[in-house]
Amino acid sequence: MRLGVPRRDPIAEAVGELAHRLPPPLRPAGLLREVRDGLTDAADAYRRAGCGGLEAARRAVADFGPIDCVAAEAANAALARLCRLTAGLIIIGYLVTITGWFALGLAGPAAGAWATHGPGVITYWFGSLAFGAVIGGLLTVLRLRTEARRQRNAATSARVVIGIALGTSALTLVSSYLVSPWKFDLFPVTEWSPHDVVEVVSGSVQVIILAATARCVLSLLAARHLGTGRQAFEETVRT
Repeated sequence: MRLGVPRRDPIAEAVGELAHRLPPPLRPAGLLREVRDGLTDAADAYRRAGCGGLEAARRAVADFGPIDCVAAEAANAALARLCRLTAGLIIIGYLVTITGWFALGLAGPAAGAWATHGPGVITYWFGSLAFGAVIGGLLTVLRLRTEARRQRNAATSARVVIGIALGTSALTLVSSYLVSPWKFDLFPVTEWSPHDVVEVVSGSVQVIILAATARCVLSLLAARHLGTGRQAFEETVRT
């Protein structure tokens, strides 16, 4: 008795190949399920038109397009989305930080130990730093929107976002340490002052921005490994 050969499922193969080509940093949640559902619906339409099951699935996959092109487009969209997220965190984070320190300054010299280090110069420096970070984030968001409309590769914008995030965070952390060296005692204070709260918030903002930046770096490296550089992606769009 001859053993039957399992029937190939073109839809499952296409979805599996897409999952293989798109590493997790570049794979939005629900993408594979959405692709599978779309291909299944297209195959059902071909079946209703009179095609056999296997032929309908093959036609649906053929209409879907080459997996290389789909993976390149999906990776670029995911990278652009992460860049927008990181830029947004830079904007919101620095607005929150500078607002906290400004409010602390209005509370009076007794509200923060930083007042003994020359508050005018310090306020001007950190204010300028925050202003530069916010403007850089806004310009990057506008650049990403323009690239999306023109179907351009997001790799250059990703490098810009990473540079802004790392540069501003490095300057912020170094400046903060020079103004008031950090203390790493675990819960040394039973009662938190406004200065302590603002410092914790500022530090948390930097951690969040750096975490988003790290994810952006990993996604950029994954996109390069996938072959979604500027030339490759633009060739994909033209085809």
